[in-house]
Amino acid sequence: MSDIHPSYSAITALYERFLDILERKDFEQFQEVGTPDFRYTENGHELTLQQLIEREQQAQKGKPKSTVNSQIQDIKIENDTALLTVDGDFKTEIAMNGDLHTYAGNVVQKIEAVQQAGRWLFKSSEVTATHMTLDGKPVDPAALDAMHRVE
Repeated sequence: MSDIHPSYSAITALYERFLDILERKDFEQFQEVGTPDFRYTENGHELTLQQLIEREQQAQKGKPKSTVNSQIQDIKIENDTALLTVDGDFKTEIAMNGDLHTYAGNVVQKIEAVQQAGRWLFKSSEVTATHMTLDGKPVDPAALDAMHRVE
C-alpha cells in the first residue's frame, strides 16, 4: 500500500461502504458513494451512475446468489484525488436461456476517488483486466456479456 495518508482511512471506509451496498444489493445507494458525474467503464462500454444502477437492478433479476471478495491493492493520493487499484473475485449464479449457470471471475479495477465538500466519493471506475469463466470454462465477457443478460 502507499504511504499512510490522513485520508487513507476515509477512502478505505468508502470502499467498504461500496462493498456493503453490493452485498446488500441496495444499488440505489450507489448514489451515496459516487459523484453525480461518475463514469463506469467495462468491456469498452461507459455507463453513468444512473445507468450502472439500472443495469445492476435489471441484472439482479437473473442472479439468485452471488459472492464478491475484493481488496484494495494500492492507493495513491495527491491533493483531493485518489487512485485505487482493486483486485476482486466474484461468483454468481445467472439465469440464461432458462437454465442456471455459474459465472465467476477475477476483475482488476482502477478507481478514481475525489474529495468534495470534505468527503470522499468515487468519480470513475474502469475494469482494466478480467478473467471469466462460465460453468468452469473460460469465457470472453465482451462476447457473452452474461452479467447483463436476463432471459
